[in-house]
Amino acid sequence: MIPLAQLDQAFHTADGADALVAYAESFVGTRLLSERLRANFPVFLQYVSNGTAVEQALMLFNISPSDVEREWTRRARTTR
Repeated sequence: MIPLAQLDQAFHTADGADALVAYAESFVGTRLLSERLRANFPVFLQYVSNGTAVEQALMLFNISPSDVEREWTRRARTTR
């Protein structure tokens, strides 16, 4: 499993296996965020696309970044 903090780097590697894992883990994270944010997911994406850090954007919706990371890690491990 690629740690969340290093996920972005995995997309820029020549190793196809790392990139494949990165895409799979990203899918899990996107699904988790869409479930948690529901109708606010597009608003969250707008904040992030305008330069707001993901952690800060989550806090705007009263969602703990550490809770999201724990759940993301749990789901990513079981999805493999």
